[in-house]
Amino acid sequence: MDTNTGLRMKHRDRKAEFVSLLEEEESRIYRYIRTLVRTRTDADEAFQEAVLVAWRKFEEFETGTNFRAWICQIAYFAASNSRRAKRNSNVSMDDEFLRAIADERELADERLDERAWALETCLEKLRDRDRDLLRHRYEQSMTAKEIAMEVGRSAMAIQKAINRVHHSLMECVDQVLRKQLED
Repeated sequence: MDTNTGLRMKHRDRKAEFVSLLEEEESRIYRYIRTLVRTRTDADEAFQEAVLVAWRKFEEFETGTNFRAWICQIAYFAASNSRRAKRNSNVSMDDEFLRAIADERELADERLDERAWALETCLEKLRDRDRDLLRHRYEQSMTAKEIAMEVGRSAMAIQKAINRVHHSLMECVDQVLRKQLED
């Protein structure tokens, strides 16, 4: 393989890596930017700028490190640039205040990720029939009455079972998160 072919393949692999990482984090990045600017239009512009800058600087990104943290830094500066460009407006937000909001948003996203992981862990621990009940209810959007007709139980019994599983999952998630903090 000649050098040019090798470089093209490496570039294609990095491009695919960028697209994959961006797709995974896109909504979080946009929500993060949205906390830093005043309008959706400003957020759209800052998001586009952040993605463009991230693409240009992607060679500096070290594979295996935290892509979200890396691109959120870029997004923060893109949002700051957007705010500076709009300083002529009547309302101006203090950079320190916006940094505090951005940090809080990032922390909230981390907590949400931890809760989602804990929920997945707890769902795996459910009995098959409880997991099936949740699949009917949430994946297939069936009502308690529809589930009852399918499984031959009363709608009230199904609703009670769903409530019991919800309660069990909430306790399990809290327990998993507490255990994670202790470790």
